[in-house]
Amino acid sequence: MLFSMCNCAVNWCDKLCFFAFITKDFIHAVKHAHSEYALFLQKSAQTSLTGREEKKKEKAEEAKRVDQRTRKHLQEQLAEQAQLEMAQIAEQETARQLISEASQKLSEAVQGKANSLQGAKVAQAMLILGNELATCLY
Repeated sequence: MLFSMCNCAVNWCDKLCFFAFITKDFIHAVKHAHSEYALFLQKSAQTSLTGREEKKKEKAEEAKRVDQRTRKHLQEQLAEQAQLEMAQIAEQETARQLISEASQKLSEAVQGKANSLQGAKVAQAMLILGNELATCLY
């Protein structure tokens, strides 16, 4: 209870009456304590906000690192796939050349230019091998 007449505060505690005069120094000290507490709360809020921003930044950096690793892995897979395709194309070209050469030798053997049965058998074996290579590649 506050008596305005005598400018004092009354605090009832254990049925005893204590009178404390409110002075300008007391009011100034309370205002100062309140402003210090408000400053403390503001700094705490900024610290927690800064902490949250740092966590978001760390998460973004981690996501970026994961993205880079994934990209690198995919690029490596694409390069490996390209090498496999190049090797397959080379094998296909070899099979085509083998079939072409075998066909030419077999034609020569059938037309009688090369009167060798041995040449016809070699050409036939080359054709079989070329066809097997071609069918394995597709």
